[in-house]
Amino acid sequence: MYMLLDILKNDLGITHTKKDTYFLNLLEGRKRELEKKGIVLDINNIEDVILICDYTSFCYKNRDEDVELSKNLKLRILNKKMESRANIEN
Repeated sequence: MYMLLDILKNDLGITHTKKDTYFLNLLEGRKRELEKKGIVLDINNIEDVILICDYTSFCYKNRDEDVELSKNLKLRILNKKMESRANIEN
């Protein structure tokens, strides 16, 4: 998870370690949220890592507002969900 933490902090422009525990929990929570939607994630797959980080970053940046997911992020989550279903069926 520390690789994900580095990517997330880089995306957010954060260099200090004061909130590392908070960000690690956010990453884990968003990963579980995606998995509850039926998405199978592998933190050894860079596409999955970037999806988790982008989703966490979006949620963090918009935590105080009711903002709809970007079309790009929605599409990537939907594609991953479909991919996960196809892999389960095979």
